[in-house]
Amino acid sequence: MMVVMYLTTRNFLLYLLSVAFLIVVITATVVHQPSSANTATEVADQSAGEEVVYAGTVSTSHDVDHGSQVARLRQKIAELQVGTLASISEANEVPLVVAIEEEEGLLPTEINTPRQLQLCAGYALAQVSWPSQGVQLAVVEGVRLVFTEVLATVPPEAASSSEITLPSRDVLLQLPLLTFPGETTNCLTNDIVGVALDGSLMRNAETRLYGIFGADTLLGYALDGFPIYGTDDKKNDSCGGRLVDGEYRYTLAVERETLINCFAGSPTTW
Repeated sequence: MMVVMYLTTRNFLLYLLSVAFLIVVITATVVHQPSSANTATEVADQSAGEEVVYAGTVSTSHDVDHGSQVARLRQKIAELQVGTLASISEANEVPLVVAIEEEEGLLPTEINTPRQLQLCAGYALAQVSWPSQGVQLAVVEGVRLVFTEVLATVPPEAASSSEITLPSRDVLLQLPLLTFPGETTNCLTNDIVGVALDGSLMRNAETRLYGIFGADTLLGYALDGFPIYGTDDKKNDSCGGRLVDGEYRYTLAVERETLINCFAGSPTTW
């Protein structure tokens, strides 16, 4: 009986000691738990003497960084302020339109910038049989004739004993006499765009040949009848012309590599 009580008391004391030990361990763990600040300090101390390896994860979120959006927006605004156009998609592309001032002698219309050639489908370099000399220009009965003169023999009359030789005109082209351009422009079918005052054909790429003349020099006439003048630094419309003293004319320009870009009227066909 005494032995049983002794064992029971001994087990009870062991149980109490175990509980007390657990309480002490838990209390010590809670009291000595390091704060986040202390942890950061310890990490910094360790990094001073040891090589620390950091690991990161890549976010798969599709959210755009707000700061990047603001930076890009500011860049776009800066570009627009200095006159640089922001890039736009081809599907939504709209040509830049520049208004022409009437007081400068330009038409009260709009032009596309940059100016581009208007070439017809099937455009090609022209191969034309044209006289090398003797071609003349003259206004006759409301048109401008481009012609050469040939001698024609007139049969003698009954009272005359000799034949009579008179000049006759071999008309090459008839150019209209116009003051204002039409409502629509016309494309270029080939590289011949007019006739010079000396009777030679004017090809559209011959800007070096005619560009040495000033704006007051008449060079010739385009196939639509409007005159072509030398180089000028004033603004022209999309075809390369403008109104001067109430009449339309083409003028050459330093920045343009062609005599004209299109016909402002209906051109004469060969």
